[in-house]
Amino acid sequence: MIGIPDKITFVSDLLNLIFVLIVFIFTFRYKEKFINKFPSLKGFYKTIIISLGIAVLGNVIDVIDEIEINGKYLKSQFTSQLTSWIFAITIALIGLAWIKLLITIIEKQRQIPIVKESANETGTIYLDPGVYLCSDEESCHELFKAFLGKFPGLVITRDPPDVTKERLGLKETPILWLTKIEGTQNTVYPTNLAYLMQTLVDFMKMEGKPKVILLEGIEYLITENGFPAIFKFLATLKDHALVSNSIVLVPFESKAFEERELHLLLREFELLR
Repeated sequence: MIGIPDKITFVSDLLNLIFVLIVFIFTFRYKEKFINKFPSLKGFYKTIIISLGIAVLGNVIDVIDEIEINGKYLKSQFTSQLTSWIFAITIALIGLAWIKLLITIIEKQRQIPIVKESANETGTIYLDPGVYLCSDEESCHELFKAFLGKFPGLVITRDPPDVTKERLGLKETPILWLTKIEGTQNTVYPTNLAYLMQTLVDFMKMEGKPKVILLEGIEYLITENGFPAIFKFLATLKDHALVSNSIVLVPFESKAFEERELHLLLREFELLR
């Protein structure tokens, strides 16, 4: 005969099980969306899922332990030790996930160095602060390097940093690589626009001095995020550039855009030919 002598404890354990199970289901359900949006936090998220799964197992054992069959509790010394170990493992995994989160945040939030490239300063060159589209990529690169003689710069590109430095003839200017490859420093996941925006804004604000940014790979960003998201991104970036007296140069291929998209871009941003 099945009985539950301590109903209060049983109900408490059952409620704990239901709560942890709901959290586990929702966490598991949104795993892919979370990892796609925050790929650098994949390790943290997976560790949390594992710890929640173990916690569910521990709560199941707690509920079963409160059941009595034929006058005997199912609870034993073994199950008591097992739940203690499960609890300890869960706490350890949560602690590990927290450490992973801290390390990831600290590594990602390292400031981009403010370095002035060893270039010949051009006194006559001038552009008002803002975001500019460049129809000629080579001319855009030359303009960017000319501004490096006056302002600290930053490059966002689809090419690895070493390749970009050689291609543009840079030595000191920091470079961020738009890529889905993880575990590499100075990279930005293409769909993580919030992080990219914050990185660019923080760079423009540092030391209160004007900056120059070369933002390559705009077509790639549109492929990954869609035109509306990138248009909003550039419009917001323009506002920050105006406030910080900075210049953002964006090489682009007009043939890659539909007529309506091109009209919107040219209406919002000045085109440098």
